Amino acid sequence: MGFPQPPAPLNLLSPAPYDFLTYYSHISLGLIGVLAALIALWTLKGGRAHRWAGRIYLVGVGIAAGTALITLFTNFLAPTIINAAIFLYAGGTAYIATYRPSDRIRRVEWMVFAMGALVTLWFIMVAGANVANGTVPLLAPVGVGGILAILLLGDLNYLLRSNAYRASHRIRRHLARISWALLVSVRAPVNELRDVIGLSQAQVVFLPYLIFLAMILVFWRTAKRMERRVPIRKHAP
Repeated sequence: MGFPQPPAPLNLLSPAPYDFLTYYSHISLGLIGVLAALIALWTLKGGRAHRWAGRIYLVGVGIAAGTALITLFTNFLAPTIINAAIFLYAGGTAYIATYRPSDRIRRVEWMVFAMGALVTLWFIMVAGANVANGTVPLLAPVGVGGILAILLLGDLNYLLRSNAYRASHRIRRHLARISWALLVSVRAPVNELRDVIGLSQAQVVFLPYLIFLAMILVFWRTAKRMERRVPIRKHAP
């Protein structure tokens, strides 16, 4: 179920058909990034450890997403583009949400939204063609595309609001976006190892939604407290 998969299962002992540097930097930086994300989740929100762990996560998995895109020159796979794009979109907007709302930040957010919309249109065309010719069932692209739809609709709701509203909800937005970024970055290796751990691809596609809800329930109250006490960055990146 899903788009065509790589010609061979994940093999940590051999980078083939990819080059050595791209393959192992993708795996190692992705692993470091996810471990940093776990530290960020369980340390004091807004504290120094949380901020540094968050930066390491975004940089590590961001580079891993970039190396994943490089592999497309060797083995073109639509899911690779979608996973990398969703992470960059969700992670990027999570980082931007840490800055004080302003006209400049709003313009940056609109640019990111536009890029997300273009990726979504491309995904709809590719997924639609695959569903139409019987390559994949409808359920797989609906499950993956649902995350993109949630991100885009959330952006519209946020960007069309006043700066005062955006300032009061920025931590909740940061929490939601970083949760989606983490789930997508973890889903990619889990999908590669799903036969080993006994998961169907349907479970890999839809479990992130349930985990996201659990994360929101756990951390939403924390986010509301943070909005009352965490300093806001004064300058745009």
